[in-house]
Amino acid sequence: RNTDAHRSLVALGKHPACSRFLATSAVTGRSRVRFASALSALLHWAAPLSTLGDLPRLVLAITDVFGAEQVSSFEFLAALSLNWGSLWFPGGRASAWALLKASDLELATHLEAFAGGASDHPEHDCLGQLLETMLCEALPREEWLALLDSLV
Repeated sequence: RNTDAHRSLVALGKHPACSRFLATSAVTGRSRVRFASALSALLHWAAPLSTLGDLPRLVLAITDVFGAEQVSSFEFLAALSLNWGSLWFPGGRASAWALLKASDLELATHLEAFAGGASDHPEHDCLGQLLETMLCEALPREEWLALLDSLV
């Protein structure tokens, strides 16, 4: 399912805001292609993220860690945006969850069901677990610990 969703975002092509970020980037070769693809997919998924000036540096770091694993890279960026990215927006977690519902109601509904309705904040209940599981599965222990250290 995530592969199909990612493929549909990539099929939308380069996001208009991506050109602005690429113009200031010194990244070349395959890294540039992966960076542009991940950034565009993320911005197609949640366009308001384009207002975050430091987003390209984050996306570049993540795509460098995941390399050719583009779906995993996108999943990590989406989970990171949903779980901790709320602090990047005025209004905190409430606005980030509202952003998810506006951008991808199907995913928000799925995450609420996954959380089991145990609280009023399903993003607290499930995204951390999903992120930890994904990191454990996608990266060797040393690499994901190094990534976590650099993000925190």
